[in-house]
Amino acid sequence: MKFNTKKVMISFLFIVELFGLVVVSTKGNNLRKVSVCFGVDELLTADGDLVTIDRQPEEVAERVGEDVWCPLLDLDEGSYIVRVVYRAADTGNKLVFSRDKGYYKEYDSILSDFAELPRGNPEGREWQTFETKVYLSRPAETFKIMIQYSGGWELTVKEISIRTDKDYPLTANKLFKLIVAFLLLDIIILLFIFRNSQWVQNRLNDKEGNTIFLGIIIITLLSSAPVFNDYLVFAHDLDFHLSRIENIKDGILSGVFPVRIGPDWCEGYGYAASVFYSDLLLYFPVALRLLGISLQNAYKSYVVVVNLGTAIIAYHSFKGFTGDKRLGLLLSGVYSLSVYRTIDIYMRCALGEFSAMMFLPLVAYGFYKIFFVDKDKWQFAGSVLILAVGLSGVVNTHVLSCVMTGIFVFIFCMVFIKKIFNRQRFVALASVVIITLLLSAWYLYPFLYYIMTGSFVIQTQPAVGIQQEGMFWSQFLTMNYSGSGTSLISCWGIKGEMPMGVGWGLILPFIVSIFLLVRREYTDKRRQKGAAFLVILSAFSMWMCTVNFPYDIILDICPLIGEALGKIEFPWRYLQMATLLLSVLAGVVLTELNSINRRVMYILAGALCLFTFLQSGMLNDNIAQGEKARAFRRYGISQVSNIASGSEYFPTGINVDTSNQELNASEDVQAAILDRNYNCFLLESINSGNGAGYVELPLIYYIGYRAEDETTGERLEVVPGEGMKVRVQIPKNYQGKIQVSYKEPVSWRIAEIVSIIMMIGMFFAGRIVYIHKKRFASTLA
Repeated sequence: MKFNTKKVMISFLFIVELFGLVVVSTKGNNLRKVSVCFGVDELLTADGDLVTIDRQPEEVAERVGEDVWCPLLDLDEGSYIVRVVYRAADTGNKLVFSRDKGYYKEYDSILSDFAELPRGNPEGREWQTFETKVYLSRPAETFKIMIQYSGGWELTVKEISIRTDKDYPLTANKLFKLIVAFLLLDIIILLFIFRNSQWVQNRLNDKEGNTIFLGIIIITLLSSAPVFNDYLVFAHDLDFHLSRIENIKDGILSGVFPVRIGPDWCEGYGYAASVFYSDLLLYFPVALRLLGISLQNAYKSYVVVVNLGTAIIAYHSFKGFTGDKRLGLLLSGVYSLSVYRTIDIYMRCALGEFSAMMFLPLVAYGFYKIFFVDKDKWQFAGSVLILAVGLSGVVNTHVLSCVMTGIFVFIFCMVFIKKIFNRQRFVALASVVIITLLLSAWYLYPFLYYIMTGSFVIQTQPAVGIQQEGMFWSQFLTMNYSGSGTSLISCWGIKGEMPMGVGWGLILPFIVSIFLLVRREYTDKRRQKGAAFLVILSAFSMWMCTVNFPYDIILDICPLIGEALGKIEFPWRYLQMATLLLSVLAGVVLTELNSINRRVMYILAGALCLFTFLQSGMLNDNIAQGEKARAFRRYGISQVSNIASGSEYFPTGINVDTSNQELNASEDVQAAILDRNYNCFLLESINSGNGAGYVELPLIYYIGYRAEDETTGERLEVVPGEGMKVRVQIPKNYQGKIQVSYKEPVSWRIAEIVSIIMMIGMFFAGRIVYIHKKRFASTLA
């Protein structure tokens, strides 16, 4: 029998990796189980006793910080559940984990950050129970659980307990890291084993393809550099988007899909974030969370995947613009590492916005092909798919990016309106609109359904001028960007403001293009017109970012347009469009220089790379080391804020105390909670009165909540109650159990099915166009 060395090596590799995975997955089975409860007599403060800290607000400035902790614990590595029974009349009290000795000598021992204790009901004085998880990657002989007092109103701690949890979350994180490492190792080893095969040789001999592949990997790594820490750096909206991931995960665990009402928001009252923010791409990190991957690792994986997707999409789009693979790769790097995109990811944590930026090059490329390249129906068909995917990507990631994209698409179409009335082009554009609407129906229909049938805070907010939030022209010329700050109004100047701008990697080709236009050195008339149009449009997009754009005047003259523009909230958000347009302009300039003076083109390309890499790298360093650059470790929902950021999508008239988790019943109605699974309740209710009564639940009312008798299935009416709580109407003489849950309308399900069918249709249409394109290319050869 012939001895096959390759099969033996692959089998050996498989066995070794399988053994490693088994060892890691079973390691937690032999660890000590812990279940300890510390009562009042065993808890300590800085004075050595007491567990009640009471202080009036006026005393806060004089006396600061008395903490409560339990005796030191000797714990094995693993996952633990910490439980606190307490009363708190204020927010800001934190549950903190540490090692009492040698905390800084042992790396990566405690894999959990602090968790904030929810505020209780000051009137009821009921005891509250709070649970969170803590993970130890190594044994901790001096593990310390501490409650940091906020310095506000009364905090009373009754007991602190800790018990061993299933080792699954910690094991899953180790398995995740090990699988990623094994996959990378497998690629290297398999390439070595099959180095003489024809397939590998063809790939190795494709120097241009290898350069592109390596370039995209390098761009992805450079744009993802900050995620390779074992923590997250403070960012403006970080907790909000981490909460979105956790709410979707917990919504699925409650038996709902897709999730529309996040069950963890507002201390369990729920918030319709998933109706108003499209969560399509977030189901990737949610899937990782369901597999047991930690929250921060799931989020980091999402950032890396988006960065990879941005690099790939930008490469193919800019390659299409320039007709040159090398320029496509260069511009992919310039766009992916651009200053504003870096700020979006690592300073603002504008998840929707940087996700939308992944699709914007596809939108620009799709319009370019339809208006200036395509000649026959198959070319138009391919461009329709490209543009529909790009627009659908923007729609399903960020609403405000849709608005900004729509403004510039409108300007583009008005400038080239004559071209629209070409029959094939008109049909193509109409097809794009229809396909985009159908692909996005699962999100757009529920969004519009709520906006049209309900009343929400965002609809009743008064229009305000946003001009004072704009940036100054000088900020476009900044060389070194700070790593901290927030958006400031113009009267305060730029000191202490967060970095703004597009970076010199994009300003430089803008200046060069103006120089070429003034000198009339463009050799191609069509390219010259394109450059002139892009210079004007880029300048307009930058003007819209500044305090000089007349937002306030527009609001006074035409409130309808002014209010629409005001929804953007911050004018500098148009840096997103400026970054895209300047990147396309850079492609036009480099293409022109390549035809008239290649040496100058290489110099400009080198300058773009230098400015882009240096400014992006320095910005990342400044963010990581800025004055607010605290290391955050987020492993679950208890460690992130569940406050709905901005509260734009609360129903009008909301007035609830989220710390009150009790039922509120009318006279003659008795009710009790038998079971609660997130925002699904099982109640027992008796109405002994002569008329109808009601029960109000600790849930914010949104259309879609249903109440049914558990035995008969009879539907009970659900209406908004006091302060916009969910109110269930109880008929007279009713006695029974009531199931209350959120069920989306049937029409929403139909919209979801339509989107799924459209996605499948797009896949097959793409295959048909690809096959036809391949056959056409072979006939030309």
